[in-house]
Amino acid sequence: MLIPRPPARRARARGRVASAALLLAALALGPARAQAPPPAGVPLVRERWTVREGLPVNHANTLHQTPDGYLWLATFDGLVRYDGVRFVVFNVANTPGLPSNRIAWLFPGTGGALWLATEQGHLVRVEGGRFTLLGTLPGLVTRVVPGRGDVAWVATRAGLYRYGGGRLAPFAAGTLGDALVGAVLVDPSGAFWAATPEGRLWRFYGGRARVYSRSDHGLAHLNALHLDADGALWVGGDGVARFARGRWETFAPDGARWARPGRAADDDVYRFYRAPGGPLWIATMRGLARWDGDAASGAGRLTWLDAPLRGGLPIVFATCPDGTTWMAADATLFREGRLAATVGSPVYDVHCDREGSVWAATQTDGLHRFRAAALRAVGPPEGLGLRNVYDVYEDRSGGLWFTGQEGVLSRLHGGRFRHLTAGAPLVPAGTHTVPNQAVYEDRAGDVWLGFQVCRAADRAPDGGCERFAWAPGAPHNEGVNAILQARDGALWFGAAGADDGGLYRLQSGRWTRFTTADGLADAHVRFLLETRGGELWAATTRGGVARFDPAGAGGRGRFAALTTADGLASDHVRALHESADGALWIATEDRGLVRRDPASGALVSVRQSDGLYDDGLHTVVEDGRGRLWMSTNRGLFWVAHAELDAFARGEVARVHSAAYTERDGMRNREANGGRQGSALRASDGRLWFATQDGAVVVDPTAAGAAPRPPPPLVEGVTVEGDAVPLDAASPVALTAERRNFRVAYTSPTFAAPERVRFRYRLDGYDADWVEAQGRREAAYTGVPPGRYTFRVAASNGDGVWVEGAVPLELRVVPFYYETAWFRLLGLLAAAGLAAATYRTRVRRLRQRGKELEAAVAERTVALRAEKEALRAEKQKTEAQAERLQ
Repeated sequence: MLIPRPPARRARARGRVASAALLLAALALGPARAQAPPPAGVPLVRERWTVREGLPVNHANTLHQTPDGYLWLATFDGLVRYDGVRFVVFNVANTPGLPSNRIAWLFPGTGGALWLATEQGHLVRVEGGRFTLLGTLPGLVTRVVPGRGDVAWVATRAGLYRYGGGRLAPFAAGTLGDALVGAVLVDPSGAFWAATPEGRLWRFYGGRARVYSRSDHGLAHLNALHLDADGALWVGGDGVARFARGRWETFAPDGARWARPGRAADDDVYRFYRAPGGPLWIATMRGLARWDGDAASGAGRLTWLDAPLRGGLPIVFATCPDGTTWMAADATLFREGRLAATVGSPVYDVHCDREGSVWAATQTDGLHRFRAAALRAVGPPEGLGLRNVYDVYEDRSGGLWFTGQEGVLSRLHGGRFRHLTAGAPLVPAGTHTVPNQAVYEDRAGDVWLGFQVCRAADRAPDGGCERFAWAPGAPHNEGVNAILQARDGALWFGAAGADDGGLYRLQSGRWTRFTTADGLADAHVRFLLETRGGELWAATTRGGVARFDPAGAGGRGRFAALTTADGLASDHVRALHESADGALWIATEDRGLVRRDPASGALVSVRQSDGLYDDGLHTVVEDGRGRLWMSTNRGLFWVAHAELDAFARGEVARVHSAAYTERDGMRNREANGGRQGSALRASDGRLWFATQDGAVVVDPTAAGAAPRPPPPLVEGVTVEGDAVPLDAASPVALTAERRNFRVAYTSPTFAAPERVRFRYRLDGYDADWVEAQGRREAAYTGVPPGRYTFRVAASNGDGVWVEGAVPLELRVVPFYYETAWFRLLGLLAAAGLAAATYRTRVRRLRQRGKELEAAVAERTVALRAEKEALRAEKQKTEAQAERLQ
């Protein structure tokens, strides 16, 4: 954290880079405890953000990274939060509780809280996304130091204040009064220390105060405090004093142990800094001293590194997770005492994030980030004789050859470049120039450059060719893309000329040419490969690939083409690679990567739509760590070999690519290809790629997957476009009329934010995870009423997902007709209606039964009467009959 600087000095800040370099260069002269310099050959990648990229202003005062991963910037136009992709600016217009946009200081609090101090003296605490104004102080806040619990100590230019229990009040007004408090700290016992420019040092503990004056520590001015891990207290002002084991030891300004000739009268100590295990740095406005030794015992040595720093800006420090210490002096940054970079204006603060990147906040030059490059560029600045490289080749002695379109052949051996150009004695005048052709060393030790050969007997002691000669019988062709010596000793040359293209074989001093008449679908040959089984394959520009059959054509040999007619994704092929399992990998110019199964010959294509970084591939090479690397016009990338195999077997739906561009160390992301030597795995395991701006070398042991992203966070929820407040204690409530909402999420990371992939799921609504790829927002419409849990997970592409620690709870309020009670009432009403209908039906049936019974009874009576009448009639008739007889 940057220490307070007087406004007058801040206004006069005009430092000199040369003076800062003299100062920090002296660090190497100190005692043996100074940390070792970083490994050689580790370049830095610089990135810069200004108002064009989303900063509100190009000035930043302080930086801090909170435990959730966000990087925060205090600016004079609001507080800025950065997650690696988006800048979010909190200002008076959009943030309740923030009284001013002019944020002068940013201090870390406990539990991820932040303390803000404005230029007007406002003190604001930021916690859980809420800004709370705690009060307005009469003097500019210079330091906020968290104590135990919710207590915080606030040092100002008009006295000391204590915050606790929700109240901000003056502290020790009867002793300190309204004096400027220059430095404060809280020791492990809970005691609070305060130093004043008048030379008084106060210790407050358990309601008691004790003061140490000049008669104790020997200093007239006090501006800085530091507590070592072993309990020794350092105080600084017009000198340095140390308090350990109850006794003081003073390094007087003019004493032998301070011993600084030419010291200015106003050059007070303003800051101490110690990295774990490192020396104690003692910074003044014009120089730097270092203490090496044991603070508690007093054994050690104070070394003064004298160099004037003009302009009045202090040196700021930061320690990275790997233990390296960074310093910023004026507009210059140093890593472990070595000059690392310069920026366009003075640096106000420097900070190391947890992934190892170094951030610099500047006065007028925006925000800078420095990190170790995953790749290393090798071009003219490093001694290479050409810029546009097309071929990189390693000979058996370990020398690397580079060719291109600039008439220069460069060879790197033993850390030294040698360049060969056209003209005697390297290339005899009138014979030939140095063309852009493939380089190859045969088993006899002869080096071929296209059809030219540098005989072994003519080689210089360092291996550089001195004379080229035409190969006897070879055609005059400058377009040789590939050279290969087969296991039978034959040399093969892949050419691309309009008249004499095709394949040439040199065997036993005899040249044989193969063209489309011999089975090649195209005479423009780019790449040659001999498999472990002895098969020779050729890749062509427009005719796919071809396999050589040595027994064909009566023993002369013939090629069999494999093209789109046979299922190949594209006939435009640029490179070939055989993996350990015998699979043939075919890099196409426009249709991605193709895998040919060694057993069945089946072809499987992997495209950009399947997760490949690009479809236009220049080359493919394996790194020995289970990854296939490919170069493109958009940079380099790799995919895990196992994942590609799983895709070919249909076990996974997508592959994951890890890409590298200028932000990883390339000078130009556009790689070159279509040649045998456009990529190389050297004998030391490193990978080389040809590009439009030199070559790029990759150490596969260092260029791995990006660090796994931190657990993703939900940043906000908008309902029908309106932001709603988030409270972890209660779910987000959506009304019945507003059921369309969006959830914004992120995973703050700066190592490779473009590789972070997301997936999300709304439990109770989504049946499975929704793949979001790089999108950082989920949208839902018309969600039914109920309670839901939103979950989000992030991955860097390695297949391992990190889920957010705190899921988001949501509740959708139903319409009245969607409520349980309404449904219950509806069921009850339906049941009542059914019962009433049933009862009515039963009554009707019963009434009908009675009516039927009455009708039956009436009919029965009628029938009986009729029967009786008939019987009576019968009897009457029978009686008459008897009378007649």
